[in-house]
Amino acid sequence: MEEKKKREFRPKFNEELLGDNPFALKLQIQVNIKEFHDQYKKDKDGDWIPVFSELEADKACKVYVDSERRLRVNKLSPRSKELLMWLFYEVKSGQDYLWLNRVRYMDENNISSPNTYRTALNELITGGFITRTVVNAVYWINPSIFFNGSRIRKFPNSIKH
Repeated sequence: MEEKKKREFRPKFNEELLGDNPFALKLQIQVNIKEFHDQYKKDKDGDWIPVFSELEADKACKVYVDSERRLRVNKLSPRSKELLMWLFYEVKSGQDYLWLNRVRYMDENNISSPNTYRTALNELITGGFITRTVVNAVYWINPSIFFNGSRIRKFPNSIKH
């Protein structure tokens, strides 16, 4: 007899009853003010003023989410997931490649076996998360999965409307 899949249902709740997020109580977001040159808007008096915007100062890596990507990640072994998470912190803004510092990665994650590292690395390559470049220890990242910065600026020929 076929085993029934267990299904969990989302609880019904009023969002207001959750209260305040305890992590947000001491949250401080550093921002930089950016002026958008040659862009103006009207103020309350109808005068044209330059456009300014607050941008977060902290560096961030975007992870693109949908069920297909989530399922791809879920198929990875724990070590490969660990390496992928480490890569999120290593990718530099605007770059679609990174140098994978094997020694630092292994040290920070208490890995003593080069085979453990290579197995995780090869799983990320096979899974299409990263791929080798012509330079040893430098890898292309898959910007459809994660990217630090603006993909629109980096890949203007890939824009679809």
